[in-house]
Amino acid sequence: MNLHTRTPGPDPVECALAAMSQGDTERAAAIVRAALDDDPLDTRLHVVHATLAAYSGDGRAALEHLWRGLAAEPGHAFCRQEFGELLVPVRTDPGTVAKNFEFDSGERQTAAEVEAIRADHRERYAFAARWLRAHLGELRVRTGIDAFAGNGYGSRMLADLCGARMVGIDGSAGAVEHAERCFGDHRVVFVHAVYPFALRAGMFDFAVCFESIEHVDDPLGLLEQLRGAASGPIVVSVPNERALPFATFGARFEHHVRHFRMTQLQALMSAAGWPRMRAAYGQDVYAIEHGDIAGLLPEHRMRLHAVREDSQFLVCAFDTA
Repeated sequence: MNLHTRTPGPDPVECALAAMSQGDTERAAAIVRAALDDDPLDTRLHVVHATLAAYSGDGRAALEHLWRGLAAEPGHAFCRQEFGELLVPVRTDPGTVAKNFEFDSGERQTAAEVEAIRADHRERYAFAARWLRAHLGELRVRTGIDAFAGNGYGSRMLADLCGARMVGIDGSAGAVEHAERCFGDHRVVFVHAVYPFALRAGMFDFAVCFESIEHVDDPLGLLEQLRGAASGPIVVSVPNERALPFATFGARFEHHVRHFRMTQLQALMSAAGWPRMRAAYGQDVYAIEHGDIAGLLPEHRMRLHAVREDSQFLVCAFDTA
């Protein structure tokens, strides 16, 4: 509920919607601007303003209005829903994809607190936050996309650690519901969208894509969607084919399609529009015994290190130039 009182009189939202229904968007915009001057905490007005901006083709302005709406009322359900309508205009029907999207399928972390997330996953997002803060400077008014965000902990970590506003996208409706409940706030929003999807171009300042491209049949297609949507760098991670060859370990990663060598990852990122590798680290997660995964390594051994040929995962930052 908004913590403000509205001046008695005609509801400006209803007046603006009436003007829009008559095709008079200029009058609708004037009504909204005047009403916001009087009542800047009315989230409904920010949503209408976002709708008008999107209609005029100014997606970034629409996004800013939605963020302002959440700043006024973080739990406003319709405002939160509008992020998805704005940012992911084309989506796939989940029923047409032969994939297990259950929240507890084993594909994603399920904890409700960041501290309970497995250390290797937290380590990647902590690195991304440090790198983005160091290379992009002020992030308070920048928006990033977290592709295949899972249960949402990473998007929240990025918002908390580097100050950016984050939109997490995942194909599991259960995961998005969990993410909204446990990790969403006025600077973190989650959207349900099954890949393949089409993202609205030019809406983000950077992208994060951890443990994602090995899950899809067309990793280049996913990366091209992210590149079209994000004007800046991407931080990405993949299993290293040299250390975890898919022919040997694929059965252990039932949701994976393939693994990548560093040269393959670099070629893929360049083809997608991120030709410059700005940082590269390795990471080990699993204890290997007798040629098979025998369990997890201790947490201190999951920290990022200089890339080795036998690093089990590659964690890299790529830029557009």
